[in-house]
Amino acid sequence: MIAFLYALGFVVMSLPKDMASVTQFYPRGRLPLRQKVSFFRNAKHEVIEVGVSLRTLISYFDQMPSDEFKNPVLELLTNGCYFRFLLLDPESDVAKKYAEDRREPKLIDTIRRSIETLCKLRDDLNSKGFSGKVEIRTYSHFPSCYVMLVDPTTKRGRIQVSHYLHSVKRADSPVVEIHKSTNPALFETYTQFVTNLLTESKAL
Repeated sequence: MIAFLYALGFVVMSLPKDMASVTQFYPRGRLPLRQKVSFFRNAKHEVIEVGVSLRTLISYFDQMPSDEFKNPVLELLTNGCYFRFLLLDPESDVAKKYAEDRREPKLIDTIRRSIETLCKLRDDLNSKGFSGKVEIRTYSHFPSCYVMLVDPTTKRGRIQVSHYLHSVKRADSPVVEIHKSTNPALFETYTQFVTNLLTESKAL
């Protein structure tokens, strides 16, 4: 773990100053809610979030004051932005193997509950006639990282990636933020990964 953090930190510190100022490295893991909202708040077209159960995302809708998370989402939906949420398919063999590998026996049920809650939320939001929509999808590949991708087809495209590390809590995995304008090659690599995952995922 220490070697991994050192290597990532070295890569970021080795970048040119103008690039390093935008390619941010957060070694302490999941970012505070205000940073998450700030990251996607000015989205113009789409926000794609990839996780395992997205339980934390649901808690933001259910447990946080509306002004802190739900209202910014509603504002973007009103303006025509699409939200696409991808979770691990709880019925897949991959999910069972992943849960066993992570020693999380309750993970499958957690994902099922998340899907049920998110689908109800999607139906409620999409019934309000916003220009934007919410989509829920599941994938059947072994989870490798959390991703939030914003407006990948625009010059302001940006992405946050947190790779899952064995024996490390997902919330504690370091986060890297990459902007298309200053690191287009790395941005394109991760965007291709998300695009392929979307193509092979299943809409609910």
